[in-house]
Amino acid sequence: MSIKRVAVYLRQSQWSEGSISMEQQEESVRAYIDRQRGWSPVETVYRDDDTSGRSTSNRPGLRALRDAYRAGEFDLAVAHSVSRFSRDMSDGAQIIGEMPLATVQEGVQEDGDDFVPLLHMLLAHKQSRDIGKRWGEIKDYRVSRGVPPSGGKRFGYVYTPALVTAEDGSKVRTAPEDTYRIDEDLAPVIREMYRLFLQGQGFNSLTELLNSRGITTTRGGLWNVSKVYAYMDSGTAAGYFKHGGKLHRGVWEPIISEDTWRAYNRARKLRKNTPARTRGSTWELQGVAKCAKCGGPLSISVNNGAKYARCSRYKNSGPSVCTGVSYRVSGLTEQLWEYVGVDSVMELLPDDSEQRAELEARLSRIEEELAKVSEIQTNLATGWAEGVLDYDGYQGAKAAQDERRASLEAEREEVDLELAKIAPVTFYRAADAPEGMTDLEAANWAAREHLAAAKHSVEALRDSTPQERAQIFSRLFEGLYVSDETVRFVRRGDGHSWEVPRLSARHKGAQQRNKTASGVHREVRAWAAQQGITVGSGGALSLSLIERWEEATGRDRSVSPPSERSVGEWARSAEGQAALREAGLEYAGNGRPSESVRKLFERLAS
Repeated sequence: MSIKRVAVYLRQSQWSEGSISMEQQEESVRAYIDRQRGWSPVETVYRDDDTSGRSTSNRPGLRALRDAYRAGEFDLAVAHSVSRFSRDMSDGAQIIGEMPLATVQEGVQEDGDDFVPLLHMLLAHKQSRDIGKRWGEIKDYRVSRGVPPSGGKRFGYVYTPALVTAEDGSKVRTAPEDTYRIDEDLAPVIREMYRLFLQGQGFNSLTELLNSRGITTTRGGLWNVSKVYAYMDSGTAAGYFKHGGKLHRGVWEPIISEDTWRAYNRARKLRKNTPARTRGSTWELQGVAKCAKCGGPLSISVNNGAKYARCSRYKNSGPSVCTGVSYRVSGLTEQLWEYVGVDSVMELLPDDSEQRAELEARLSRIEEELAKVSEIQTNLATGWAEGVLDYDGYQGAKAAQDERRASLEAEREEVDLELAKIAPVTFYRAADAPEGMTDLEAANWAAREHLAAAKHSVEALRDSTPQERAQIFSRLFEGLYVSDETVRFVRRGDGHSWEVPRLSARHKGAQQRNKTASGVHREVRAWAAQQGITVGSGGALSLSLIERWEEATGRDRSVSPPSERSVGEWARSAEGQAALREAGLEYAGNGRPSESVRKLFERLAS
């Protein structure tokens, strides 16, 4: 009698009550082999532990089994049931056609007879589909109860599974559901992470904080940036878990308050919509200071130890793009503080109280609607569990509520983004807030106190970090446009602007000052002559006379009149010629433009 070499194959997907363990499978298979005459098991046992039978691609044990058969190392593969080889009809048929099989439950495959094994594989395939549907029902039920579908550890909590392993290796249920208890050692660290983020720190510094303190992930590894923001975004610390791309309320106690969670999400949206150069800037005017000639940004250059703000387009592309401007940073910064001191930060900040109140009321309504949806879904799950609803009826009603939830969450995200734009949470300083406040209340208190101090003392704003000042100035100003002679401040929101001489121009002495303002002086003198006001032929004009001229003409003394060259170029253009003909005026194309031509140019330009 010839000896038939047989190989043992074992597979278990995940342990569940009623399933057969790997040890039980091996014992059953070896007993079956012992009952067969002439069968001799090979030494190697092929196994796939904690692996699904729906696919063969992720099963190293099965791959090794097939390779060994092709190499002639055994004659027959034996398992507890045909479903151990595969629960997929296509993969199962391929295995049956590749090597002879035998199972404890279905028996030995006869030579040339694939029909019976294929029939058993078809039954295993159907059983797998039924198990998948049932597992989907179980997951839905767990989610409705506030328990993550797959359980598992969560950072910041002590995890106690409902099923524990007994001494004999069996699983024993000790509680209806998995439980999570706050880890009192990690909770303060997690609260600190969210607080630091709201105060402006980024994920890199939070990652360094965790690793430097020897705090590991739930798997005992080091943190990296992607793991930190994935954890903070997950909502675990706020009492949430994600399933199906949505947040669900968990059964565990939150570590951070709901206000902090909302503030964190707003801060995340704000940072995503804030240029990185402003968030990490070491210069408060980064992204705000611009070239008046081309509109491009000014960047810092160092020359002999002195910092200069220079046109980036000129520096990178040369005079063909822009002839460029350059202004010593100390002078531009001094000029900025001079005008921030005159027009206080509180006065410059746009009044968004009505908009904020409207958005917060809208957000409150959305949260109430979401709470109602959660309550309805819980009642549906309870009704299905108690047999009031069948599974199809439960799924249909649940789908309608899922659609409603998705609509509300999209609206909430839109409102959160609008709130983030008007609430610069990265400027908050909450460390000195009165005791008893929530994190968000402390952050709001700190922002109000800081800005209130800035209204009376520029020094309060000077004490903040460059990043914080960059955030504030980017809210205040659309741009600070620097030319060779002036700086023009353009306020964000209403577009109000005012132009002042550069400090360098002021410091050139009286002769240079008169030259800079000569255009305005000439117009004031001409206007005074028309009004019969006697003005001396030399020296500076009185401030009261200039103010009377501004009131009468609607002009601004800080804005220089157009040059003769610019008026002449316009008058010679096709557009200018058409405007002159329509106004009944003429310009020969050479010489100084008449006062009438200049006034027409100014009127059309304004």
